[in-house]
Amino acid sequence: VPPSLCVVPGTLINANTLEDFKEWDKAELLRKAAAAIWQDMCSGAALAEPHRLCRFLLLTFADLKTHKYYYWFAFPAFALDPPPRATPPAPLA
Repeated sequence: VPPSLCVVPGTLINANTLEDFKEWDKAELLRKAAAAIWQDMCSGAALAEPHRLCRFLLLTFADLKTHKYYYWFAFPAFALDPPPRATPPAPLA
């Protein structure tokens, strides 16, 4: 990859009809993307290729007759439960 470019892996799904676009299970798409990220973390592939942690999902439909475009864009991320908390600042000396 040339230095002026960066690799961003992701999934693009283009629906043929608006009904097909609406029927996609977006929660399942997110689960699959999270599973792929988790697998890359567990296998060590993310250490060798950190761009694997920045996946995206893009679900689209383009109505070319009316020039209307529909899309659903997502960046899968893990939510920690409970969320991490920072400790209060303390002087170094």
